[in-house]
Amino acid sequence: MSITLPTVSIVLPVYNGAKYLTETLAALFAQTYPHFNILVLENASDDATPEILRSVQDARLQIFRSERLLSIEDNWARILELPLSEWMTIVSHDDLLYPDFLSHLISLAHIEPDASLYTSHFDLVDADGKFIRPSHPSPDRENGDTFLERRMLWQADSFGTGYLMRSADYRQVGGIPLYSGLFYADDVLWTKLANLRGRICSPERLFAYRYYRSSSARQMSLLDVYQNSIKYLDFLQTRPYFSDEAHRRLAQLYVARHLNRNYQRFLVNLISDCDPEEIQAYRTMKAQLQAFAERDQRFPVYNSVLRVIEMIGWIPFSAGRVGMLQFMENTAIWLRRFMG
Repeated sequence: MSITLPTVSIVLPVYNGAKYLTETLAALFAQTYPHFNILVLENASDDATPEILRSVQDARLQIFRSERLLSIEDNWARILELPLSEWMTIVSHDDLLYPDFLSHLISLAHIEPDASLYTSHFDLVDADGKFIRPSHPSPDRENGDTFLERRMLWQADSFGTGYLMRSADYRQVGGIPLYSGLFYADDVLWTKLANLRGRICSPERLFAYRYYRSSSARQMSLLDVYQNSIKYLDFLQTRPYFSDEAHRRLAQLYVARHLNRNYQRFLVNLISDCDPEEIQAYRTMKAQLQAFAERDQRFPVYNSVLRVIEMIGWIPFSAGRVGMLQFMENTAIWLRRFMG
């Protein structure tokens, strides 16, 4: 008896993705699984993205262009409006699916039909596609709360790319939540989907996630990161995972560490740019951030490492413009090496 193979909708949100889009599209069309379409959420790009998309002569590619520039979260929210096939996956415009990604995960779904979320191990690569490291090991099967615990312990790599799911399940959980810049939004989405019927992970490495300094998640304002952290903690309070006191403390440490990492990157970039106006804007933002933290009393937003980086950054302002530039350049190099 022959088996009818389902069609998969590959959802590709893109804004000014010309640098990587050709390579990403080539990887999608190179899939060994033949039954797919590509639904592109083109977000009013003003680079060569529209021309690249128009040059593709393949009926499987459909373009859904926004006439005005949307935030990344509003562009991804349009996924719920798309004519999705039975199955779907989401791919960021700078990531790469390896040729057997769809065929392997569809086979996995056929073997384990009762699950609601399917993924695999993967590679982390830099802006040039150079291998950084493999993803952390993942269990073959887990529910959303187990996935959450591994995330809180920094034992799980997870991003927006790399998951296969039924479109009906995606709609059932309401799609990706509207977190500014989508920071924490994918964790919430995958947790909800995994808690429907479980998350299955293949041991094969089937895609590459591009991790680099200018990615959208690493360019968010600290105030947005803080507000998303509070929103994420509010979501966790609705989960059985959060009913345990130890888990609550772990979650607060996790979001605090996330914020501190972003804070450190922000200060290093501030030192690199050595712009007095940006320094003044930072001081205003810092006061706002500390006021929010004092009001919410959830987790600390400023620690000794940040204080040291900040002090290093302020020293050269008394040395004159030339001395300031040289000092900040050298300091930024040292700090980047220190932070890895």
